[in-house]
Amino acid sequence: MSDTLDSVLVQKLIEAANQHGSEDFSGPLPDAINTLMDATANNGADVIQRVCEELSRITSPHAAAMLAVWLGAMVENGHDPALSYQAVRDTYLHWSSTIQTNDGDKLEGSDGAFYALENCGRSLVSHCVKDGPMLNSLRADEVLMEELKRLESDSMGAMWLMQLATQMSADLIVLNVERQAGALVKYENISNCFHLFTLLQGALEDWLPAAKRPAKSLMECARGSSSANEHDQAQWHFSQPDVSEKEPTSWVWGEAHPSSIGKIDGKQVMILRPKILAGRGWDSGFFSPILHRRPPDVKLVHFLPHEEFLTWKKRLQLPDRASKKERSWWKFW
Repeated sequence: MSDTLDSVLVQKLIEAANQHGSEDFSGPLPDAINTLMDATANNGADVIQRVCEELSRITSPHAAAMLAVWLGAMVENGHDPALSYQAVRDTYLHWSSTIQTNDGDKLEGSDGAFYALENCGRSLVSHCVKDGPMLNSLRADEVLMEELKRLESDSMGAMWLMQLATQMSADLIVLNVERQAGALVKYENISNCFHLFTLLQGALEDWLPAAKRPAKSLMECARGSSSANEHDQAQWHFSQPDVSEKEPTSWVWGEAHPSSIGKIDGKQVMILRPKILAGRGWDSGFFSPILHRRPPDVKLVHFLPHEEFLTWKKRLQLPDRASKKERSWWKFW
């Protein structure tokens, strides 16, 4: 396609975009996108670059949303996310700047602006979800991250991006005081410890009595394969790797990020002690939002050889078994 024809078709796309004022994915704008793509079937990267150069000229939030979704689809179809990430990111921030936070911490803005944020957020997820450099750019972007924190309570696009940015995957050494045993697990794509607890109890269900093992429906919800309302209960006291069993600072707090779990020699370590609360529960609200292209899970890698557990036990001064006195000191609920 010649540069002249290219410019004409891009200009027609921009004109159609600025006349597009609804959430309807039909009409002159998608027709202009399809015409441009048909004329440049073998040069998609060039089209992406030209559209991105013009994206800041789009005055319609609905059109900006549609073009952002289209750019995200191009990435999902194999195009380099680096071609369009910056343009979609800048478009997101442009429309987020039109949304104000009032004195009651409520967000105020046009329906069109919220629509643009949802779809620009969806597009940015597509750009970052499988690309390490793009995801690192998102996490390091202080301006964008501050906006996401401001908007996530009222914008699904911001919520999805915050979930993506805060997900963590790592190996975890788990030491069970009552069982006098240990395990190495790998957790993936988790952003809070309540979610980790549920998936960990599923991965280590062999350490639980049959009546205490998590239900299949709960585990499906935690892994994102269902969206039922579920509730879970702690089967252990999830403790930091220190020698104290009675100090609140030894807790692994459920609302906290998995990075809050302590490390020893660069390895995250969690101690499973006997429960010290009669009931510690949480609901499936801590599992969401689920990003299905980055599903959360905890997998058992292997149980530790007993000699290795004994090494950790000596190092962390773990007891042989918790005494009844130790188990009951805080059970007044």
